[in-house]
Amino acid sequence: CFQRGTARNNMNQETAKKLVKFIQAHYGGKRVWLQWFGGEPLLNIPVIDTVCDGLRQVGVKFESKLVTNGYLLNDEVVRKAVEEWNVRSVQVAMDGTEKIYNRAKAYVECEESPYKVVLANLKRLQKAAVTTIIRLNIDLYNAEDLLKLVDELGGCVEDGGDVRIYVSHLFRIDHDKKEPYTSEEWDKREAAMARVEERIDHWG
Repeated sequence: CFQRGTARNNMNQETAKKLVKFIQAHYGGKRVWLQWFGGEPLLNIPVIDTVCDGLRQVGVKFESKLVTNGYLLNDEVVRKAVEEWNVRSVQVAMDGTEKIYNRAKAYVECEESPYKVVLANLKRLQKAAVTTIIRLNIDLYNAEDLLKLVDELGGCVEDGGDVRIYVSHLFRIDHDKKEPYTSEEWDKREAAMARVEERIDHWG
């Protein structure tokens, strides 16, 4: 799935190999932390493989964090992430419950509801004992819906699962204004965020 209006500029194999050499030359014997993000890093799995395999071959110890939309986290990808990429945590951003999420992501060529796929994949991460961080993107249009989303996510947490939920402002860009939000709008956003944070606290 690709997001409409987004250009695809992926790291190539040559750059991945150069990155391995750079890390080998500068890591100083310490454990290296990698963060995979994009765009969508899981659209370029061969490059992740190249970097991780390369570091392993030259004896560099590493661990990874993955920032993803969560759609491509099937069983094989989760297995590879844990066993081969040494992924310790995964962050997934969500914009609301099913209707709002699917509209906000605007994926094309998706046969299933992306929202339902992501929820299923979040459970996969929990079963694989991967720390799962869910970022809730808040704006005035989705603030009330996020309260429902927190309840749905709370019901999906497996016993013993390491799931952390936090909320973050989603900013719009208005090139015609220095400040895209009025003071009144900011007050509303902050009040909405406080309500969502309270609901998150309710689920622990």
